Amino acid sequence: MKVYLLFGLCALVLLISTGCVTISHMDAELYKEIVSLRLPLDQGEQLSPGLAGCLNILPGFGNFYLAINTDYSSQWGYGIINLLLWWVPSMAWGIPQAAIDADTINKINTVAYYRYDPEGQAMLREARGEAAETEPPEEITPEKPEKPEEAEPYPPDLTKKPKDFEPIPKEKRPKVAVFNFEDKTPVAKTNYGDIVAEFFHTALFHTECFRLIEREQISKILQEQNFAASDMVDQTKAIEIGKLLKVEYILVGSVAKMGTVYNISARMISVKTGETDAAAPTGKAQREEDIDKTVTSMANYLGSQFR
Repeated sequence: MKVYLLFGLCALVLLISTGCVTISHMDAELYKEIVSLRLPLDQGEQLSPGLAGCLNILPGFGNFYLAINTDYSSQWGYGIINLLLWWVPSMAWGIPQAAIDADTINKINTVAYYRYDPEGQAMLREARGEAAETEPPEEITPEKPEKPEEAEPYPPDLTKKPKDFEPIPKEKRPKVAVFNFEDKTPVAKTNYGDIVAEFFHTALFHTECFRLIEREQISKILQEQNFAASDMVDQTKAIEIGKLLKVEYILVGSVAKMGTVYNISARMISVKTGETDAAAPTGKAQREEDIDKTVTSMANYLGSQFR
């Protein structure tokens, strides 16, 4: 009895430290939409929940199967818990736990396929009834042009200060807080979310369309109100933090490295209504060195929506 009590305490410590596989609110909402649109759910790398559960008849083997085939290192901890608990206690929770985790991982991978893979994006647009992105038509060059006309960039490059994009008077600029972006890189967690947020803070300032809250002030509010940095990627908590900062808008988004491409999304949410008032087209940086240029273009677009 004492041995099982000791094992139970060890299992509790490991359970708390390893956690479980969860799907974010944003991913869960997109998955519901995918299901409602009746799109295939077996896209992306898929695991077998049944196999994961059956393997856990042998304590820990189902969790080791998940750990080997994914980047969820917490499954090693679950496998160790199952080995410590051994047969009866392990089977009571280990079998359904491994099956549920495998199913959750499959949902996350399916969402990633439709969000980042070009084929998945096209399928999702078609199901939504949206027009597929097409390549711009080839420019027709005049036979004897004196000076070749250059197409106006879109979104406009605000750094060139064209006549119809004069700075907004400071007293009329909305107050904005830029929160850390959610890092959705599937292979390994990085600090790209913090880096992209810093780039956006600077780029939005140079649009001369917004008043920016310093990020040190955001960190101070998080500490004073006992918020965690991860709360900034939860829209409900992010809006609550925005109210404490007394801003009109919060900028939130995500970054994910898929292969060599960095996919960046950003949207401006009204603190008063909780609605998205502006969203930049998804930025795609082909190299790490191009992230700042991509962010600048997206910031310019967001600025144009408030002029």
